[in-house]
Amino acid sequence: MKLLYSEDLQFLAIGSAILGSGGGGDPKYESLIADYLLKKNGPVKIISIDDLKDDDLILPIEIMGAPLITKEKIFSQKEFEAIINEIKKIYKNRNIILMAGEIGGANAFIPIIAGSILNLPILDGDSLGRAFPELQMSSMNLNNVSPSPSIIADSFGNIKVIMKKSASALEKEARQITITMGSSAAICFYIMDGKTAKKSIIKNTLSKAIKIGKIVSKLKLKNFDIFKYFEQKLNAKIIVKGIVVDVNQKVKDGFLQGDVIISDEDEKYTIHYQNENLICKKKSKVIVSTPDIISILDAQSFEAITSESLKFGQRVIVIAMPSEKIWQTKKGLKLVGPKVFGYDIEYKPILKRIVL
Repeated sequence: MKLLYSEDLQFLAIGSAILGSGGGGDPKYESLIADYLLKKNGPVKIISIDDLKDDDLILPIEIMGAPLITKEKIFSQKEFEAIINEIKKIYKNRNIILMAGEIGGANAFIPIIAGSILNLPILDGDSLGRAFPELQMSSMNLNNVSPSPSIIADSFGNIKVIMKKSASALEKEARQITITMGSSAAICFYIMDGKTAKKSIIKNTLSKAIKIGKIVSKLKLKNFDIFKYFEQKLNAKIIVKGIVVDVNQKVKDGFLQGDVIISDEDEKYTIHYQNENLICKKKSKVIVSTPDIISILDAQSFEAITSESLKFGQRVIVIAMPSEKIWQTKKGLKLVGPKVFGYDIEYKPILKRIVL
């Protein structure tokens, strides 16, 4: 067991946003809330997957909705209390451990905030290794973990228990409920025991995000080559250094959908997103696609800019890095590959595809 202190949160904000591929929400406000709570209540306990007991109850939890909405409509914290109270009615006398549904962006902070409020430990892992827009896009789904029951709650503490046989059916119903709750709600899903979690989640992603944030911060202070770190340690590639010349986005069907055009001195690059950045084109040629991570960084701070925070005139650097290996399998690509999002292309890992 380790402890997570308020001093770690600034690094988690940097690392989680980079891993988020533009999604998961801007962690600015969530990191401030978590910082306040940890300074008030003390550090939260972080549990390694290797230390799980088979009968521990693991609760993946996150905020569901369009990032543009969640940026304006911050949770009240009543959501988490309502969800845990309902869990305790369904699962009596269990050792509860919270986990990030996705490590990307603001959702990395949700179990920390809920854990601090409710005095619950956090598991060092998640189900994506990044962020994706839909609930069926999960390592738990790949490993046939039941999506039922799932519990969704609004900012007033109203809850809805969802019982669905498939993860796709869960996504469809939960998305509609979220829209009625103001396009932002807390959700707990893929509830599982420790034995199941050990073979179903992506481990150590919380530690990974913090490590990325620490190294980026350290290299900035010492004026070292951050891109060398990205390339050598994260297998990342620099796609373009340029300026945002156009942003088109709208909230549709509970998602933030749009595209951003980035121009350097010679070419224009277009990134299409649905909460998360999905494909990057140079002219009409796709050079990176989901499930690989596409992150747009501020050219001065080297911190990631999430999709809802994109603006005309921003000077940016676009990097791409490999996704977790489970998403590059045939089974994984059926859940998160480019064809799932309507792009008629075959996935190629960035290390094979990119020829700039």
